[in-house]
Amino acid sequence: HYSEEGLVDGWEGLVEDITDQRALAQNLRKMTNMLQVLIGNLPTGVYFVQAPGGYPLLVNARARQLLGQREELSAGLQHLSKLYRLHRADGTEYPWEELPVCRALRQGVICQASDIVVHRADGRRIPLIAWAAPIDLNGTGSPDAAVWVLEDWSALQQAEILVRESEMRLRTVIETMGEGVLVHDVDGTILECNPAACLILEVSRSELMGQGGLAPKVECVREDGSPFPYDELPDQVALRQHHPVRGVILGHRSKKTGEIRWLLVNAVPLPVGPAGGLNPQRARVVTTFADITQQLQVQESLRHARDRYQHLVEAIPFMLVQRDKNFAVIYVNEPATKVTGYGAEEMLRPGFCESIIHSEDLPKFREAGQMVLQGKPTRIEVRLRTKDQTLKSVLAFIHPSYQNGEVIGSMSLVVDVTTQRRLEEELQQAKHLE
Repeated sequence: HYSEEGLVDGWEGLVEDITDQRALAQNLRKMTNMLQVLIGNLPTGVYFVQAPGGYPLLVNARARQLLGQREELSAGLQHLSKLYRLHRADGTEYPWEELPVCRALRQGVICQASDIVVHRADGRRIPLIAWAAPIDLNGTGSPDAAVWVLEDWSALQQAEILVRESEMRLRTVIETMGEGVLVHDVDGTILECNPAACLILEVSRSELMGQGGLAPKVECVREDGSPFPYDELPDQVALRQHHPVRGVILGHRSKKTGEIRWLLVNAVPLPVGPAGGLNPQRARVVTTFADITQQLQVQESLRHARDRYQHLVEAIPFMLVQRDKNFAVIYVNEPATKVTGYGAEEMLRPGFCESIIHSEDLPKFREAGQMVLQGKPTRIEVRLRTKDQTLKSVLAFIHPSYQNGEVIGSMSLVVDVTTQRRLEEELQQAKHLE
């Protein structure tokens, strides 16, 4: 306020609370700093340009690293290909108007390209995969900027090559396997099979693909000959219960011979959920099976041969005693128990043989044991005392037992010659009397 003389004699002022404005400005600065830090430290190249010329607004360190130099603030869209040496895979310069960032800014659409190669000044060639999207900064409804996202395509290409090579190796292994392999979807439908599966099941690939169950159009049976229900097949159980089913034996009738062929089947659910987990809605099952008919036939033949051998061993009227390298009895036949009067369990106790041998015959018995361990068959006649203290004479034929060329014990065939020796003595006495 001024007086009539023009001197200041007072004043008026306007005070406004700008706390909210200051807080908003501070928050804006924080958000801007956070955005800049985020973009600056992204492992992916980010390149912002403004309309209409496409001059750079913000370029992060990763983009400069991929492009091989810093951005030129005065370079617009027309200069991007020359400035950064952008080429196609055939070596020709990449048309600037086809760059994703140019199309996004001019056409207002999201664009992608994976055929851009940066020819860096240091001689390196870096293939890029690039995405670009228009941005409406001012909210006018039309793009006034665009973001260009860049990434080194060589690592992804190498990963794809490795994946393809891994798939080829896996495919080769599956195709050359002797076991049949089937892949079932969540409904049990066969999605994939290998040649061994077709050969074992005696069906063509076209007959297997799209069918359900382990052996479509093939009758499956259990080991006892009863029908194998479809719902109890290993692949169906694995799909339903979501856990592996292993070691199932089932048979199917051969179309060529009419005989039952036996299969050993395993079914394992595939992990198709997050982090390798199992997602029941997308579950798949891999079924592997091998034809074990020949093995079962061999086992059956061995079982018959073992039964015949066992019957023969038990039927012979002589003692059969098997000992290990420490001279412990590990097997005796039934005649051995009849001759000695001891039970089989009693004869298997440590030191049994020496405990029943006559003391005068022990040195001879031990010497024979050492000879057998050296691989020399021998025979001896000794006296032994039975459980009822009867003294008997026996003739033992002792042979070494081998495994992998090494002596692991002995097998003795023992004949009771007590009667013969008594008759010989009586005959001798008769001669003396005569």
